[in-house]
Amino acid sequence: MQVKYERLKFIFPFLLMSCILVLTGASIIYIAKDNIFYNSLYGYFKITPRMHKYFMMIPISQKVLLGFINLSAVIYYFSCLLFPLILNLNTRSRAFKILLFCIIVIFATEAALFNPWVIRSLYFSTALNIPVRPFRAFYSTAETCFHVFNYLCLGISFALFLRLYFTSPKLRAIRVNIATSLISIIILNVIFIYIFGWAPAQRLWMSRVASLVLCRSLPMVRPSKLFPYYYLISIGVLLIFCIAYIRYFKIIKSIKALDWEFNRKVDEAQTVVRAFCHYMKNQILAIKAELENLQEESAIDSQAVAESVASIEDICNKSYDRLNRVHSIVNFRSAILSPIPLNDFLLDIVKPFENVKDIQISCVMPKSQPIIMGDKFLLKEAILNIINNAIEAMQMQPKDKNTLEIRCEIKSGWAVVSFKDNGPGIKHSEINKIFDPFYSTKPVSTNWGIGLALCKRIILMHEGKIDLTSDPNGTVFTILFPAVS
Repeated sequence: MQVKYERLKFIFPFLLMSCILVLTGASIIYIAKDNIFYNSLYGYFKITPRMHKYFMMIPISQKVLLGFINLSAVIYYFSCLLFPLILNLNTRSRAFKILLFCIIVIFATEAALFNPWVIRSLYFSTALNIPVRPFRAFYSTAETCFHVFNYLCLGISFALFLRLYFTSPKLRAIRVNIATSLISIIILNVIFIYIFGWAPAQRLWMSRVASLVLCRSLPMVRPSKLFPYYYLISIGVLLIFCIAYIRYFKIIKSIKALDWEFNRKVDEAQTVVRAFCHYMKNQILAIKAELENLQEESAIDSQAVAESVASIEDICNKSYDRLNRVHSIVNFRSAILSPIPLNDFLLDIVKPFENVKDIQISCVMPKSQPIIMGDKFLLKEAILNIINNAIEAMQMQPKDKNTLEIRCEIKSGWAVVSFKDNGPGIKHSEINKIFDPFYSTKPVSTNWGIGLALCKRIILMHEGKIDLTSDPNGTVFTILFPAVS
């Protein structure tokens, strides 16, 4: 089902173009067959009298053309609403499926209700025997209600495109392409409403007494100087939309590919880390056992030996705890989500670091506390890793005043947490590698290069994003979480 929805994203521009072309072609032939519009046809469309005669002779009835016009208009409005819904909502959720079902039912009802054969069958039905005046009043009311509904769908579509703009990754290329697509859709919808805003419509004139069915003229607006070129403008706007639209999806696809490649590297690294941790834990346990035997069997009662043994045992204990912690982190499979008040959560994490020597930590929190859904254990490990890295970086290059600023704020539905230090920064050539497993700018004896890789994976598990900027004056890590409120 997800694959089908993904395909809809790519046929959407062609569906809009097809609707506009069908509406234009059907309207030209319909008006050409209508003598009332004989003189104004050339004002609507730049066609020659010879072409007019050719369109008049096409063997297709106005009732069929009206069916094409109404159906194309319904499909246009449906496409304009469905496309941004797919981009903004989770298509696998039950709520989306229920919403999609309701939308399809409403538009299917609209398409059926304004089908010329359905209109004719309802009017001439002997079983229903609907009086003429209520029948006309019903269709007049139906036209008004469905037109309001269609315009509302275009308004919702515009709002969803705006939401996509503000909630998309804050990359210039993505924002520019979404903005271009949004402007193109607005222009296209304005043109469409100006010319075909009356569709779908009931344009049949019927008489039960005479058993007669005629087609009335289309309620077209008065032609203007730009009117004959509207379809060229529409196609041009659609081409601009397609270019921006394709570029947007290429960028999104490349971002997903990078995330997939990162997860693949982490999975490969996990296998190595698990085996390494298991081996090292067994080795340290063996060392501890030997030390215990040494203490029991040694006949020398020397304080120096005892202190050495205690020191070795302490090193083993610390190494074992560190390996055990790493092993537990890389061995996680899924996150247990619960609501997390982000301000309180961050302050609790920062509290143990308040007395770190020569480091001043400041927290800037919003008045309205953001709530996110997350796994407290995993997120705490990720944030602790970033804070420890910042402190270690600042201690490597002592200054008169080392500062770490932790800032939390709400932006466009995202909870944004930034960690800004004034350490030596990260070289530009190393920034793209900093999240790779087993890559570290610190000595291997003190750092294994898996902290930031696991940190990024934890953030991605929470449907968040992590990025960094760095220069010689310091480094800023920025994490984005989807905010619940």
